[in-house]
Amino acid sequence: MSTPRRRAPKARGGWLRNLALALLSIAFAMPRAAWAEIGSDHPAAILVFPKLIVDTANGLDTLIRISNTSDTPINVYCFYVDATPQCPLSDATSCFPNEFQCFRDVGGVMRAADCQAQWQETDFTFVLTEEQPTGWLVSAGEGVDCGFMRGRCASDGTTECNFDNDCPGANNRCVKAPCFPLDGGILGRTGPMGHFNQNSIVPQTPENPFIGELKCIAVDETTLAPVPRNDLKGEVLIGKVQSGPKMQVEVAGYNAIGIPALVNTCQPNGVCSMTGTTCHNDFECAPTNDRNNTLVIGGPGAEYEGCPNILILDHFFDGAVDPLVHNLCQPDGTCSVSGVACMNDNDCVDNLCVGGTCTVTGTDCMVPADCQNTCAPNNTCTLSGEHCLGNADCSAPDFRARVVTNLTLVPCTEDFQNQRPQLSRTTVQFLVFNEFEQRLSTSIPIECFKETPLSNIGTNQGSRSIFSVGTAGTLTGQTRIRGVVNDQVAGVAGNALLGVAEEFRCAGPKFQFPECNFTDDTDRVVSATAKNLHFQGRRPQSDFIYLP
Repeated sequence: MSTPRRRAPKARGGWLRNLALALLSIAFAMPRAAWAEIGSDHPAAILVFPKLIVDTANGLDTLIRISNTSDTPINVYCFYVDATPQCPLSDATSCFPNEFQCFRDVGGVMRAADCQAQWQETDFTFVLTEEQPTGWLVSAGEGVDCGFMRGRCASDGTTECNFDNDCPGANNRCVKAPCFPLDGGILGRTGPMGHFNQNSIVPQTPENPFIGELKCIAVDETTLAPVPRNDLKGEVLIGKVQSGPKMQVEVAGYNAIGIPALVNTCQPNGVCSMTGTTCHNDFECAPTNDRNNTLVIGGPGAEYEGCPNILILDHFFDGAVDPLVHNLCQPDGTCSVSGVACMNDNDCVDNLCVGGTCTVTGTDCMVPADCQNTCAPNNTCTLSGEHCLGNADCSAPDFRARVVTNLTLVPCTEDFQNQRPQLSRTTVQFLVFNEFEQRLSTSIPIECFKETPLSNIGTNQGSRSIFSVGTAGTLTGQTRIRGVVNDQVAGVAGNALLGVAEEFRCAGPKFQFPECNFTDDTDRVVSATAKNLHFQGRRPQSDFIYLP
């Protein structure tokens, strides 16, 4: 019997491999942009600090840090955007932080007016030497030419000095008023390569109190023309002294948002990454940045990476009780969060009458009953103001730490040349999801700057907002934020947004909706943190920054 011949199996997928190789070779032959997404975790050519805040009379200030990550000096062109609301009455009270306090005393009669929004820019430049960081308080600024100012020795903070040699001891140095450390000159300091921060100046905050943003751009040394150098990174720390029940220092920090320049480079396959022309080195690839005073961010003719299409914020709903914060009685006899005297954990939760003040609600009391939330004859709860028919309808005034989130949004498009705020005007849409995947939405108009608690978006009744835990029905949610595209300004302005969020935990009775932050109800701030938003997608439309 003959044995049937077995044929060798045919190789399968050969044509697929050939097709894949062909497509791969085509892909390598096509121009590939050196994309670097907008983000807060890598250097860039434009830095955006969405929120700065100053109120030194109340112990509030902002520290800015900017670093040069390259081994060559870089010039930085910055713009403070002053969004502090103004009272139109002369010699009147400040509209910040309370926009409802616009008063002036005229012959013993208090006159009131409505606070008005403003948008004013203040520009300045400074130089960072190779790998140099610098930092300054927004209230104080930073400068050079400080050689004639006397300083104090770092070791004790009291010994006056002019130079480091005036300070005894190893590693001791002469610390002067806010100044760039490498001030140059015959008597000044220079870096290892002889570079220094000549002609650098950071002005004091335009006003105090102040709220606004900062944008910084890498530019040429002499002409201030933009340069495609992705070498800048930055951070912000917002600090408040005497904050919260324990009157401590509270700090919240976030990273600057970096917008990278698009750089046309010669790839290994001999094709320029942006233009697709043949090349042997980077010098043969024409620059995409025309270096004029109009910066094109994304879209047609882009010189910089485009701003995100959607901002994504993961957050607690306002009013949510933080399950991780517990007010416990510590061994030293004080409550861990509120700081009041205690003998057991119940003393840190119950609303007790101590020294004429209720420990949780902060209301006046004569007897313990004054700190209980009971139903009054007018059918209103004595502490919470709830409608009631009996004491059971009144929420217990127990201690809780509840969360509130503040959101700051700024436009990608800004005109620093002609101060045209209308180019930055847009409608912002909010799409809110809770943990059951239920969806709610709202929208508000913004122009140049918007800072608000989430629960104040679209309403002044926070407890009824779609961002409140009572409305959402779950502890946490996700909000998708986008500026509505306005085709009427296409080619001149865009409608993309950038932003940052701050999260505050507010001490108080569980029936009280939280409203604390760095400027409002500050004695209830248990903790504060700031965080960058997530980005999704790019827009086909361009945004623009117009330089003077």
